[in-house]
Amino acid sequence: MTMLMPSVFYLFLFASEKKRMDFINTMQISPDSPDDQFAGILDVLRYTSKPVLLFNIASFGPSSSSFYMGIS
Repeated sequence: MTMLMPSVFYLFLFASEKKRMDFINTMQISPDSPDDQFAGILDVLRYTSKPVLLFNIASFGPSSSSFYMGIS
């Protein structure tokens, strides 16, 4: 479980940065505004490239679960 959390953190961090840049480019916020753009699940799907998403989904598969490894 602890190996999966950095990749989830990266996905949300990357998506929130892309969302902020998208808002700045469309002039919805100014570049001087505070960096408080948070990404949700849909933002992660929208702003993250599909190969990166597929890699992370594969790493969350059943073989990486502690339930299937017999660890409780």
